[in-house]
Amino acid sequence: MFKGSIAEQLKSFAVEIHAFAMMGNHVHLLLTSREEKAGMLFLRNVLGTHAKQMNLLVGYRGSLWQTRYHSVAVETDSHALHACLYIDANPWRAFAVDHPQESSWTSYRELAHGGETTFVTPHPVLMALGDGDSWRSRYKEIMAEYLRRGSRSICPGRRISKVDPLAGLRLASWNL
Repeated sequence: MFKGSIAEQLKSFAVEIHAFAMMGNHVHLLLTSREEKAGMLFLRNVLGTHAKQMNLLVGYRGSLWQTRYHSVAVETDSHALHACLYIDANPWRAFAVDHPQESSWTSYRELAHGGETTFVTPHPVLMALGDGDSWRSRYKEIMAEYLRRGSRSICPGRRISKVDPLAGLRLASWNL
């Protein structure tokens, strides 16, 4: 239902979704807005429409979301790559899955393997990782390293790691 809301709203807004993770009480989206305020209006419509649908379904009134949305500007290629990895690994860090591949609620399967096309437009930084579809294999390799170096400690009550899983990796070797 939520994926359908996103796909439907994309028809009305000048927005591209590059990565997503849908969690129990929040959602992560890496998006590009091609027009001023399109991203904000897109999010307002998607989140509001979904909340209304869910409230009707379960007979509830009020917000479904943990907090109002928070946005961060992604200004560099390395930040965009890190954002894709962070978003796709979110269920893994939350101990919901043993590998991002196991989640149907992230963009990882589509980005790493192709096939099912939903509403994801791969970010140019990912496509620059290789020619043709070879960037997908490189993304899988980088994700494997991200998981190997990363910490699964974002859940409340668990220690939050201050170590960047990409620290020490040479982004230049990723052709960025």
